[in-house]
Amino acid sequence: MVGDFNINLIGKLGHTSKQFVDIAKSFDLDIKIRTPTRVTQRSESCIDNVLTDLPECVAEVLMTHLSDHDAILATIVASTDLGDSNHGFEYRIINEESLSNLKQSLAGQSWDKVYISRGVENKYEIFVNMFYCHFNNSCPVRISKNNIRNNPWFTAELSVEKDKLHETYGLFRNCKCPNVWEQYKKQKKEYEKHIQTAKMHI
Repeated sequence: MVGDFNINLIGKLGHTSKQFVDIAKSFDLDIKIRTPTRVTQRSESCIDNVLTDLPECVAEVLMTHLSDHDAILATIVASTDLGDSNHGFEYRIINEESLSNLKQSLAGQSWDKVYISRGVENKYEIFVNMFYCHFNNSCPVRISKNNIRNNPWFTAELSVEKDKLHETYGLFRNCKCPNVWEQYKKQKKEYEKHIQTAKMHI
């Protein structure tokens, strides 16, 4: 499991944090992250985490500077032979057009079969099957021809800007100076704006 659990696991653990740890242990789940994942001017907390029973799983915290939370990267080394390295990947087409088509398709669907069927489980199964029929038609699954996706919008200038953000963020983590924090927030805001502009010009 990977996500924002909103339960701090560094420093002095409170009752909820201890319960969280106990529950993870009861299911033989290893808590992989024990360093801050959300840092503010006044506090540091580890509230994003990876819980796994896979010993080969390696997790780390990445500073993306795109949110008030750092990112979590979990890497699992697969022992299965995947064959051709250019096997591609599946993705579903979800955009304004496909969602509009889905809305129109659902609007024309009669749900009488759901209402007249007996039993909650039977009603649910009929509803899901009907919904997915429209969903798959309006938002079809496609297979990419290769498994490497580049970000052409991420320019050399953005890379340099990101490196400077790392430096300012690291400086704040060491000194906890309010003026450095304000500088970081200003740089981060500019970085986010430049990313949006770069994506618009692709």
